[in-house]
Amino acid sequence: MPATLGRPALAQLGDTATVYYDDGDLIFLVPYDSGGRFGVGTEYLSIGAWLFMPGPQRTTGPGVHWLSGNDEARTSPEALRSALDAVRQQWAPEADR
Repeated sequence: MPATLGRPALAQLGDTATVYYDDGDLIFLVPYDSGGRFGVGTEYLSIGAWLFMPGPQRTTGPGVHWLSGNDEARTSPEALRSALDAVRQQWAPEADR
């Protein structure tokens, strides 16, 4: 997802998220069976998709690097959905709240 959506979500999730940065996008790792319904501004890659993941030592840029977690952990899908919903709610025009 774009960093403009992912960074505020990451701020809410803190160190419970497993996420890395890649060329302007944040890639949150979730369990493969999480259903993929994360809403507008996200793309869910299912089984068989290939990702270039940084090595565990890559925790700073430039380039692809970990922001939180590592390649063995996963972000809670429910927590990620909740954080994304909260970010979108903050962005919604006041009349839509």
